[in-house]
Amino acid sequence: MNRALALVLALGLLVSPAAIASICAFGYTDMMSTKELSGGTLVTDINVNQIFDYYNMNMDSVVWHFAANTEWLPIHNYLNNYVLNRNAKVVLDLTGMLFYRQNGTTTCSGYGGATVSGKDLAFSDWQTRLGEFIDVNGADLVSSKVRMIVIHAEANNACAAQGVIDQIAYYIKYTRGISVPLAEGLPTTYLHSGYHAQPLPTNKPWWIDYILTWSYGVWDPNNPSDARNASQIFPDGKLFFNPSNPSDPNTLWGGLLAWKRPAYKIAWVLDSHCVDFLHYALGWTQCQAGNVPEMGTVASNFRPWLLARPEIRQVYAFSWPSYDTYFDPDLDTNTTGDDDTVFVNARDFGATARSAHQAIANAAFACEP
Repeated sequence: MNRALALVLALGLLVSPAAIASICAFGYTDMMSTKELSGGTLVTDINVNQIFDYYNMNMDSVVWHFAANTEWLPIHNYLNNYVLNRNAKVVLDLTGMLFYRQNGTTTCSGYGGATVSGKDLAFSDWQTRLGEFIDVNGADLVSSKVRMIVIHAEANNACAAQGVIDQIAYYIKYTRGISVPLAEGLPTTYLHSGYHAQPLPTNKPWWIDYILTWSYGVWDPNNPSDARNASQIFPDGKLFFNPSNPSDPNTLWGGLLAWKRPAYKIAWVLDSHCVDFLHYALGWTQCQAGNVPEMGTVASNFRPWLLARPEIRQVYAFSWPSYDTYFDPDLDTNTTGDDDTVFVNARDFGATARSAHQAIANAAFACEP
């Protein structure tokens, strides 16, 4: 009897980890941001304490953005004092250090010939910038400290030249021998006149490890007929996900699966904000003035979906502030002023949302990507 019980317990230990399997990391984006002030001074904003301490949350990742036109800086002290000492790792988004914005209507070659209002170009000295960054920080650019390096956060949206991204990735991984996984941001979210996700690139470098992606305005991925899902208000009616056929190429998710290389892993950005032309139009209550901004239901709806997706190994959510801005008089209920909050974000979340995010974070401690 004891031997039988021991066998059952042993099998349970073997099976349990696989049952919660796919999420290996959870964190908030924009928690640390480095910006360049006039005169070339680099300033790093530290927002980590707000989530870790004030919200009393445990995570294993912090996303550190290098904002527009930011050159390299030593990361060691920040990394030790604000991330590693909390048993977390950092995700380094180097977009602003490597690329700059050129405004003006242009055709985005390599991304379905989409017409965009501007494009991101790599700095002519990107290799020097990146080389200096690695020279100074190489000892910290290891998998025990850095979960992944994001080369460009929205490559298709920003019309960033895919060939240059390939060059940068190759330089990091092979020329400099950095073993940290490399990611490229490729949103697959719904199209909107002011909210574009351009087509995926034609080429797929085999030396990229992760695709960072998201689809905003999805209330419940496992219930595509829910009226609060964005597919309900877009003309083509394309679903985000088809529960009866998870790989359906006619859905946003299935289309991504059909496009990606089998070896690519996915880092998913969980919807944790609200804008007037998407969430507000769908009737999400946290977009409306006077309502408590709760995204706990959305996070709870996504948790079983995320855990059932073996491709998804990392999950992140915004920690941006909310904005009290009058965006669109056709969607905003206040037509006389700008005191409707139509952009609500994670820093104003209530306890329900934080609890739901913590449940996702707790699932992330079971494995490494």
